[in-house]
Amino acid sequence: MKKRRRIYLSFLLCLILFPCIALCDDSMSDIEKSIKKALELSKSLDNEINNYLEMENRKNKDAANSGKKIKKTEAHRKIFLKNSQISQPDKKRIITSDINASAILNLEQSIEKALEASFKIKSAQEEIKAADALLFSQKTKFLPSVSGSYKYSYNDEARAGENLKEQSGLSVTISQPVFTGFLLKNQYNMADYALKNAELSLKLIKDEVILEAKEKYFSILKAEKLYSVAKDTVEQITSHKNAAENFYNVGMVPLNDFLKSEVRLANAKQLLISADNNLEIVKLAFNILLSRQADTPVILSDMEDYTPFEPNFDYCLKDARRNRVELKIADIGIKTALSSVKLAEGDFYPSVSVNGNLYKTGKDWNMREVAGIDPNRWDITALASWKLFDWGKTYFERKEKKHYVNIAKNTKKELEDQILIEVKSYFLKVKEAEINIKTSGKAVEQAKENFRINKEQYKEQMAISTDVLDAQTLLTETMTNYYNALYDFSISKSRLEKAMGL
Repeated sequence: MKKRRRIYLSFLLCLILFPCIALCDDSMSDIEKSIKKALELSKSLDNEINNYLEMENRKNKDAANSGKKIKKTEAHRKIFLKNSQISQPDKKRIITSDINASAILNLEQSIEKALEASFKIKSAQEEIKAADALLFSQKTKFLPSVSGSYKYSYNDEARAGENLKEQSGLSVTISQPVFTGFLLKNQYNMADYALKNAELSLKLIKDEVILEAKEKYFSILKAEKLYSVAKDTVEQITSHKNAAENFYNVGMVPLNDFLKSEVRLANAKQLLISADNNLEIVKLAFNILLSRQADTPVILSDMEDYTPFEPNFDYCLKDARRNRVELKIADIGIKTALSSVKLAEGDFYPSVSVNGNLYKTGKDWNMREVAGIDPNRWDITALASWKLFDWGKTYFERKEKKHYVNIAKNTKKELEDQILIEVKSYFLKVKEAEINIKTSGKAVEQAKENFRINKEQYKEQMAISTDVLDAQTLLTETMTNYYNALYDFSISKSRLEKAMGL
């Protein structure tokens, strides 16, 4: 603006100077020269004005393009927020900030983060390391062991027949077990079973974490949909309440119509608050599962489409009996109990070991040799021992361990029955949810059309307020049933897959 003002002032100055120059000059040639100078000055001013206007137009055009880009970015953001089914509280927190694509989690990413964050998995991994160390420790018992001892003694006077007051001795013993009544073998087997049990327990914990992640993921999606339904219900009843109020003000409907809409709106707002609170709770549980801050916005990719579950019950049960980790752990429990029986039977057998000893003696603490005495000697000893009688102690210990074998077998049978119930229960829930999805899906469109017709008829005073409110309630219930069936299907399917050991 300052530059434009300066250009206009220069142009006015030129117009003022031109008559003065014409009056002051006495000759026509001088006047012509002045006119030429004025025209040249005017032309230069016109060029400068044109250049300035072009620059201003360019700036305005750039500003307009920038505004379009901003509007386009905001439009894309709104479309993204709408399509991603993000809840209203989270929309309010991120609507003015940039959307970070990495913050949007799908089901696979949620499971991966849950596995990484699980302290149960970390503890199970430590148990595997401990069991592996125990197994290696049992391996070493099959190898020879080496031990040594040193003895030094000082007497106040030489004993009869001895000329030394000081004596020292060093001995080294190598011991190799030959037969231990299968003790070492059964101890090794039990340590091996403990390692396998720890590995299977880790697999079981991972399956539980995966199921928990799936349940919370689909629970959030369901809570978001129910929140959206509750919000739409409040908006629809609010719109109807306003229409009823307008009709009442002009005397077209009785006060009762308006009061009914007021009551329904109050109830709908309460349901909206409950839906919002439930959404916040399931999101909090999801963040805790992923070890994230409690107030971290949860943005999930929706999975509204579903694929029908094709396998029949017999196929599911067969898979469960073949794949369930709990059954494999139960088998290891039986093997461990059998090994404990054999371990208790070890005292029925003799034990044999071979020992090699090396001795060195001296006359003082630093093992100096004594004249006339051989300081070094060695021997090899084979030792066999056998406990012949212990008042039935070994017999009753073995009997005790056999009872634990029966307990382990009964535990497995009980587990098989429990798996049968789980598979049957989740299979029926999956099929039930599939039927509900189909029936409620069709009913949603019918309920929407019914609500639209009653709403239009009320505007034309061809229907009463109760008809509209009942149609709206029916629509809310139908949509709630549909979303419950849709996401309950995903949750039940996840539980069935877990029951099948998948």
